[in-house]
Formats: sequence, C-alpha cells, structure tokens
Amino acid sequence: DTHMHQLRANEPGFFHRHHGGFFMIRACTRSALTLVAAARTGRGTMPEGWERAVYKTIGMLAYWEDEDSALVGWKAVLERELATRQV
Repeated sequence: DTHMHQLRANEPGFFHRHHGGFFMIRACTRSALTLVAAARTGRGTMPEGWERAVYKTIGMLAYWEDEDSALVGWKAVLERELATRQV
C-alpha cells in the first residue's frame, strides 16, 4: 500500500520538469520494482491497480529516458520483470 501511495501521489508530476524530478523518478521506480517483486512471490493480496501503476511508471521512464541514459535500463528491468512475473 505504501508503494502504491508513492506512485499515486507522484503521478501528477510524472511529465513535468521540477526541482525534485530526478528523486521522484528514482523513488517511483523503486516502488514499481517493489510491487513487481511482491507480485512475483505470489503471497498475499496485491493492492488494486498495482499493475496499471507500474505501467504508468514505465511510461514516465520512457518520457524522460533521453534526459538520463540510466532510465533506459531501469525501464527495461521493469518491463522484463513485469512480463515474466508468475500469475
């Protein structure tokens, strides 16, 4: 739930340049990775809308990837892990 809150709270700033942008991108990527990891364990119930929130994070990374080459790798990891998660 905490990681979903992180993504929901920061979504309005996903596509706007601001002084905390890089830190927001890092924090949201971490939260998205944590959600994917939790889903892969198959334990417990995932928060509603978690998968959509991860896809939105991937979209944010795609938007900013020309600004920082590291984001290309972060996006690829999220895409790969989301695609290979156990259902």
